[in-house]
Amino acid sequence: MVNPGLATSIFICAVLAELVNNVDAVADVTLVNERPLVDPSGAQTFLKCVTNTVDSVKFTAEGSWVIPDSAVTSTIGPEAWPGGMLTFTPDGGAAGVFTCSGTDSSGQEVSVSTAKTLSSAVFLSTQFTVTASIGDSVRLHMTLSEAEVGRSQVNIRWQHDGSLIVIKLNRGNVAQRIEIAETFDNVVAEDAGIYECFTSETTRREGNQGIVRLIVRGCPKNKWGQNCEGDCPACYNGGQCDHNTGECTCAPGFMGDNCEIGCGGNRFGRDCSFQCDAASGDDGACAGRVFCVPDPQGCSCATGFTGIDCTEACSPGSFGAGCAQQCHCTDNEPCDPYSGACAQGCAEGWEGPSCQQVSVPDACSDKPCLNGGTCQVMQDSFSCTCTGEFTGDTCQTSASTPAPGLSDGSVDLETEDAPVDPMWTLLPPTLCALTLALFIGGAFCCCKQKCCPSNDVLPIFVTTEEVEKLGLPPAGAPMTADRSAHKKPGRPRRENTLLVSPKKHVQMERELAPSKKPYKAVRKPRRK
Repeated sequence: MVNPGLATSIFICAVLAELVNNVDAVADVTLVNERPLVDPSGAQTFLKCVTNTVDSVKFTAEGSWVIPDSAVTSTIGPEAWPGGMLTFTPDGGAAGVFTCSGTDSSGQEVSVSTAKTLSSAVFLSTQFTVTASIGDSVRLHMTLSEAEVGRSQVNIRWQHDGSLIVIKLNRGNVAQRIEIAETFDNVVAEDAGIYECFTSETTRREGNQGIVRLIVRGCPKNKWGQNCEGDCPACYNGGQCDHNTGECTCAPGFMGDNCEIGCGGNRFGRDCSFQCDAASGDDGACAGRVFCVPDPQGCSCATGFTGIDCTEACSPGSFGAGCAQQCHCTDNEPCDPYSGACAQGCAEGWEGPSCQQVSVPDACSDKPCLNGGTCQVMQDSFSCTCTGEFTGDTCQTSASTPAPGLSDGSVDLETEDAPVDPMWTLLPPTLCALTLALFIGGAFCCCKQKCCPSNDVLPIFVTTEEVEKLGLPPAGAPMTADRSAHKKPGRPRRENTLLVSPKKHVQMERELAPSKKPYKAVRKPRRK
């Protein structure tokens, strides 16, 4: 009998192998920052640049930081990952921003950066990197370390790429950990870089500052391309749209063209081919590490974990890299903290492997096809297959119905095949909405864009008094008018003009205000 666990593993490997074949030939580089919160008196810390597509991996320090002489470069261990490793000794001064770089098969330079912070720092960043688009508002967060709680005052200084930009003073007893944030509105490319938060220049020189890196995409939100004219695809589960290629760069633990596939815990890399612990297969083996990939994705905890040192498991209802994604499961059930999958299915309105895709409503759910027509869902609409004599987009027209006559017997002049009486063509079409024409042997009424020729009905413009004199029949009944009854000398002034249709109620079109000047007869003087 085949071991079920072995069969499942074989299936997963087969799926991953197929997905690997579909991945574009783009540099696969992940900088694993092991123990990002450095204890000056603690154990060694590591930077592991994991890649199978970049040659000659090298490590450098950013800004004013330097790689200490005691740091050692070697192959990666104990994991069997390809790439290179930089090892910091406990007393070697490991704080700062560091980069691993190399050249891919196409000759393009690829680099990934990360930060290490001393645990003795006054401020600690709650974010490793922040990704924004041009025009966004950005909020950078820091938190006061537990060791500093209770101070009478706290000086707050922000520095961007080595230049001081903000100085604040927080007075009063700091009774609890506080959050320090700086907001930048309408960011531009020049705002990208390394931001530090510290209390004084002395503490900064000692390496006791919070560090966060701001990544600014070269286009506005959801746009990409040289002129930012392209529309970005949907990037799920924390994925970011590369403004140069229009592709999604996925958060650790996710893959696919739209980052829609969750690989579960203990996996990372562009195609999820690397494992933190290949021997045990423990989903939580990636805890305590920061995973950084090329911009614009940046750095985050492994999927399933969060916190300043990436050791806190996701709380129920959240999942993904840094626990930044929200579950969308039926009955608000918690999802898998690593992949976002819902055991009982997605909540209404959501779909996809991790229930992060907004479901498109079924175009046929409202039964748009009439008269027994069959509805078929198309890509973004629907199509009706009509039965019998019915036609039209929704099978609304019957072949037995006179066409193109309307329900009130009029003809829609917008229809190209609309029959028009030859006598009516004597008038320009633009006069259809305003003119009533009376001809010998027939009559025509016009109302807006509908005209109805008729030989047994005489619709005419009449006044309210004339309606009473005519004794018009109820709506819908044919009527005839005696033209001799309305001679010009005896016509009253038209205070109310009505359009009387042969098969509609008399409707008032307009009311003209009566003249305010009374008429006065003027007697001419007699000639003498």
